[in-house]
Amino acid sequence: MDIRPGEMLLAVRWLDSQWWKSRCIRPAIHPAKGGAGRCPRWVKYSRYLPSSRLTPAERGFYSAGSRSDAGLSSRAVRAMTRRRMLAKLEHRAKRAGLDLSPDLTRSLEVYFSLLSDWNARINLTSLGDEGAAVDRLLIEPLVAARYVGSKRMLALDVGSGGGSPAIPLKLARPRLSLTMVESKMRKAAFLREAVRTLALDETGVETARDEELLLRPEFHEAFALITIRAVRIDKSLLGRLQAFLAPGGRLLLFRGPSGQDVPPAVSPPLRWVETIPLVESLRSRLVILEKKPVGRAKASRIVSRETS
Repeated sequence: MDIRPGEMLLAVRWLDSQWWKSRCIRPAIHPAKGGAGRCPRWVKYSRYLPSSRLTPAERGFYSAGSRSDAGLSSRAVRAMTRRRMLAKLEHRAKRAGLDLSPDLTRSLEVYFSLLSDWNARINLTSLGDEGAAVDRLLIEPLVAARYVGSKRMLALDVGSGGGSPAIPLKLARPRLSLTMVESKMRKAAFLREAVRTLALDETGVETARDEELLLRPEFHEAFALITIRAVRIDKSLLGRLQAFLAPGGRLLLFRGPSGQDVPPAVSPPLRWVETIPLVESLRSRLVILEKKPVGRAKASRIVSRETS
């Protein structure tokens, strides 16, 4: 590799600078000290510099060339990432007052890892800060599972996207017979892969818009539970969702901090039941609506479907 003398001299001078050493090399570059692991242009010339100028950890990092292979195999890196994620999930769950079984914790970690891998290639959902993503995508559905019950019932998740709240809710309540609705092909492909990876039984994916499902008679008043992450709630949306909801069934709206606790768009046959806080740090809420039963015959069919 050809190195211009000017660049070599510049690298030596900057490395000798106490300001650069204290403010840039270790905090910004070295991963062991919380940096992002990105090397500036002159680091590729660091092998030409006296090794006494670098700490042993820095020499190992620079010679390896990246954080992932700096003395660790890819398998070891994945194991460390998995342990860190499990610890974070358990901590966040305890903070929310949840007691997760080891099997549920592992399944949630597998789902979140799969989501992160796919999200790097296609835009499934906003992950951003990992702690906030765990709270929003995993902890919120687990808190909501308290209000679902453990009986067998038909459930519909509309606009499933990256699979939350549907998949964590299914993991927490395995007796749900779940249908996820997603109109975008690539997101639907991820949902099918998640179903396969997690070996979720009685779980299907419909690649369609919810408006299109209104034309299918088998979806009319067929579900005892409907879930949706609702950014905006209007009468049109609620009108379509209630068409899928069986009399006596419940509609769970996962909402952020904005908007009223009682959505003004709610009208018969839907009625507001309650609004429950989910994650305090996110100020997220769960709005529970119920469809009023029409006659005893239909209500009795719903009860028999849930308990069969």
